[in-house]
Amino acid sequence: METEASILYQKHNKEIVLGYHLIQVYKELTDQEEQNVIDFWKREQAVVDPIEAKRRVKEVAYVICNNTWQIVGISTAKLWEQAEERYYYYRMFIRTQDRIGYLSTQVLHKTRDYLSQYASEDNVNGFLVVTQNRKMMRPGFKRYFERHQYQYLGVDQDGCDRWLTRYI
Repeated sequence: METEASILYQKHNKEIVLGYHLIQVYKELTDQEEQNVIDFWKREQAVVDPIEAKRRVKEVAYVICNNTWQIVGISTAKLWEQAEERYYYYRMFIRTQDRIGYLSTQVLHKTRDYLSQYASEDNVNGFLVVTQNRKMMRPGFKRYFERHQYQYLGVDQDGCDRWLTRYI
């Protein structure tokens, strides 16, 4: 049975990963889809400031839906400059009950790979991950990032690890 949400996302490229619909939406969200994302962030208390939510919704790369087409997660990529280079600054939020093994790393890599096709258009050199989730700062995750060609850049002012992979 098609739901309003499943119909809404029909025009986008999507795939099923671990039972979740990963929907590519970078630079393609309609006004209704943007409002759905903002409502999700507000409901989950992920981005509660309406001005910040309106700004960040333009950065959405993937919408993650469960099998009933409810939004359960979002990945975003902000354009960020440092030392005369431009990067996608990656963020992701998945609601608590849907944080299952490997979903976050699958979304991370799919977002990185998907955005690589926009790197030239956006004049971006690479993909930056700041591990705000402390679990991703454990030695096992550090090895994981290294195996996937991420370069360790050290710790930021908030004590979070920073990882970079370059497109060019």
